[in-house]
Amino acid sequence: MSAEACSVKMYTQRQAELKDILLTGADFMPVVGTIKSVAEAQSALDYLLAAASVIPGERIASGILKNVEKALAKGDLSEASKLLNKASDEIQIKWVDENAGMSQRARNYNDSATGARSNVDTQKGQAPTIDRIDANGNSKPVRFDGVDGNVMIDRKISVVTTQKAKDQALRQSEALKNNGMTGRWEVPNQAQANRAQKMFDELGIKNIEVKIVKE
Repeated sequence: MSAEACSVKMYTQRQAELKDILLTGADFMPVVGTIKSVAEAQSALDYLLAAASVIPGERIASGILKNVEKALAKGDLSEASKLLNKASDEIQIKWVDENAGMSQRARNYNDSATGARSNVDTQKGQAPTIDRIDANGNSKPVRFDGVDGNVMIDRKISVVTTQKAKDQALRQSEALKNNGMTGRWEVPNQAQANRAQKMFDELGIKNIEVKIVKE
């Protein structure tokens, strides 16, 4: 067997092994921070390619990873590192069709959040979700409206402070901690921003900021 054929076989076997590990339910470990060597970048690339392959219909991370391969071929480790982190964020976040009932005004506001997307097959808007580990050790998805790098975005046309709203904020905060991310609530005016911040202060939530984004 030629050296090239041997290399291809080893690569294929490694990809299959990584895929098997992920399919058996092993937790996905995100790639975070600056990649310092080509070997480290290649290892991260192999892992993320395997992770992307087990996600039904996944396209975006796979496209980013193709650009990682191009960057490594050019010897651009800095660009490869940035793209690997971006692809990791994409894989870490799951997207589900949005069926929540709301006014058209609220829907338009939510759909314009950074990173918001729709399902090309169902034509429905999609919500990005990350997992939260509950008190029993079970993984539960927590929804947001958009994503900006390592920041999950939730948009509120009007902030309410009911127990249900407080529970949602606490779930989001816990999920963000579990995933090493931060959050941002985007609201249309100062009155809503003040209400959201007051609730966060009362609940002790420090990993979600509040930002005014006009309609």
